[in-house]
Amino acid sequence: MVMKKMFIVGPVDVFEDVLAVMGEQVVAHYGDDFVRLYRETQDLTRMVLGASGDVFLMSGPGTAGLDACMGSLLHTGEKVLIPVSGFFSDRLTAVARGSGLEPVVEDFEWGTPVEPERLRKRLAQEPGIKALAFVHHETSTGVLNPLDEIVGVAHEFGLPVIVDAVASAGGVPVDVDRLGIEFLVTVANKALEAPPGLSIVSVSQRAWEWMDKGGPRHHGW
Repeated sequence: MVMKKMFIVGPVDVFEDVLAVMGEQVVAHYGDDFVRLYRETQDLTRMVLGASGDVFLMSGPGTAGLDACMGSLLHTGEKVLIPVSGFFSDRLTAVARGSGLEPVVEDFEWGTPVEPERLRKRLAQEPGIKALAFVHHETSTGVLNPLDEIVGVAHEFGLPVIVDAVASAGGVPVDVDRLGIEFLVTVANKALEAPPGLSIVSVSQRAWEWMDKGGPRHHGW
């Protein structure tokens, strides 16, 4: 049988040794063997992300991780600034609405990078914004947005960030600790070269402090 090579962002071709491990017998998800495997995977993931905080491995796509971050961080009706420059950043606005939030959209021409200065001006002009959510690598256009600068703008205004690094983490540095990124979401089946089905969420200590603030939140099923 002729095997096709996939030259797309994801899913990607998986190494044979990884596939071999996937074919091993299952273990109980509440037993010591699974706990050791889970902890080891968390530690290795922290190395890739440059993170020392909590890392959660969730069953589901990247959208599930983004949904969890928005629903956990923000309260019903709150504003979140979202720069839109492609399909997946536009999708973030749908995730925000689904979490009962009000997306504040700053539109950019598709195929161009997000301009941090425009976000700075929007934050100065628009009252009540509580967070900034953006896509690092907009795969619909191939543009890699300036991570350091965008995070820096949010922090200038004292806002937490939710970074969609689904297609970038593992391919380029994301430096969670150095940049002070509160939430970062990626998946197994892009640059990490594993099968689909796993959403990976990095949560900083500062993110936990934000989540401790009171107020009604949107609840999923």
